[in-house]
Amino acid sequence: MPRSLCLAAAFLVGAISLAVARPSPGKGPIHGLVTMGSLRYVLNPTLEPEDRLAEANAHPGLYAGAVLAATWDQLEPQPNRFDFSTLDQALARVRAYNAAHPQTPLVAKLRIFAGLHSPDWVKQLDGGPVSLSRGAKSATFPHFWSVPYRSAWRNLQRVLAARYDTNPLVAEVAVSSCASVTAEPFVVALSPGNRPAMLKAGYTEAAMQACLLGAIDDYAVWRHTAIDFTFSPFRRIIDGHIGTSAAFTSTVMEKFRAQYGARGVIANHGLQPRPLPQAVPIYEAIKRLGPPIEFQTLKPREDWDAAFATARAIGMTELEIWNTQASGGIADVTTAQLQSWRQQLEP
Repeated sequence: MPRSLCLAAAFLVGAISLAVARPSPGKGPIHGLVTMGSLRYVLNPTLEPEDRLAEANAHPGLYAGAVLAATWDQLEPQPNRFDFSTLDQALARVRAYNAAHPQTPLVAKLRIFAGLHSPDWVKQLDGGPVSLSRGAKSATFPHFWSVPYRSAWRNLQRVLAARYDTNPLVAEVAVSSCASVTAEPFVVALSPGNRPAMLKAGYTEAAMQACLLGAIDDYAVWRHTAIDFTFSPFRRIIDGHIGTSAAFTSTVMEKFRAQYGARGVIANHGLQPRPLPQAVPIYEAIKRLGPPIEFQTLKPREDWDAAFATARAIGMTELEIWNTQASGGIADVTTAQLQSWRQQLEP
């Protein structure tokens, strides 16, 4: 291709990226409290998400949004054969809640769990599944860092965006590309017991970094919805031991915000009253890049007021809340705390 055509093509790609970054009228990042829903299924592939908005109904009027979770094996049990009934039913529950509480309606954040919850056909890609331990149990995982996996995941995002991107109830979609155990892309099962199986299956640091950088473009098909990307220190294998790299995480974070602008929600799900040393440079980068910023505490039991203050000092605009005791969960959060936080997070 002549150099002039190459430059023209590069300019066109840049123009498309800028168009993707513009927010859609009437939709934007969530400002306020978000209920996470029940998480019993997260580490158990035999269970499926089933959120009945118990936490929102236990505290009506205090939440701005709700996480609507689904698993890849629910949505695409066979290649290009899709079943969106789980998400459609969840959105119907949000609409019913909003009809009952028209002054304080909810919007949704879609969070799709892959990795452990990938369909069997995905686990067969690139040489078949890898078995990893989870405490006393084991489960099979796909090669979530590989090119075939990434291609299948990107196709799923294309279909999801075609269905939900213009839905006014869907305010955010969470990035879960490259995720394995949870829905957090940077959380990798690299414990000493798992490392040999991972390395034998072809896992490399370079492949994982390529996957995480590619995650930014995985969601470019979402043109009207805010994109929520959870960041934590990148885990590295250094001389047989696990280390972390805040520098690589910051690089991905900066590229993400540059591409999506005000639609790019920078998140962290390891919030504690006093950040761990390896998290400090991540939090410094988040503060430098600024809102919209979302946090979730590391645990459901926490010094919540201190954690909230830490996050607000960084610039938090959105806080995900574990199910509280009032809704059958174990988070020790009171109604008074929720009321106070809601007022502080209001735009």
